[in-house]
Amino acid sequence: MAQAYIYMECPVSGQTLTLGKLTIQSGVGTFQYSPDAVQENIWVPDPFRYPLSARSYSVTKNGGVPGFIDDAMPDGWGERLLHRVEKGPLDSIQLLLKSPNGDRAGNIMAGAARVPQDGLGQTPPKALHARGLDHFIDTCEAIYDSQLTAEQLEILKVRDQRSSA
Repeated sequence: MAQAYIYMECPVSGQTLTLGKLTIQSGVGTFQYSPDAVQENIWVPDPFRYPLSARSYSVTKNGGVPGFIDDAMPDGWGERLLHRVEKGPLDSIQLLLKSPNGDRAGNIMAGAARVPQDGLGQTPPKALHARGLDHFIDTCEAIYDSQLTAEQLEILKVRDQRSSA
């Protein structure tokens, strides 16, 4: 049974805390809020579908992933990159655990430990510095000028679009 702990940067306190645990077995998920979250009556991302409670929620949509967690998962492009890097298919829990928390949208994060590591969620995402932008432009030019190897192109799945307009 695959599982991941779900963390949240609380919009009220600003602290990163364990929101709950997601387990998935045979495409059916179970989400349960952490006892601390319930005891402290914290703010929750989806109070209508998943009101704060000590009970477990069974999830049959989205491959067993609650919508508010699914929103924090990699998009289609991110999934394809992770599949290529890991050299094979990944289930929803693996996608959650292998995608970097710093790249997520919103305040939801994931990890394998019950308690989030120190500093998680406290550092703002890396800004795009001029050096980073220069590197991005250089990479785009390399793609456009066909300077990448076949393996690099396969990883990126780049196809020639210049004549398709």
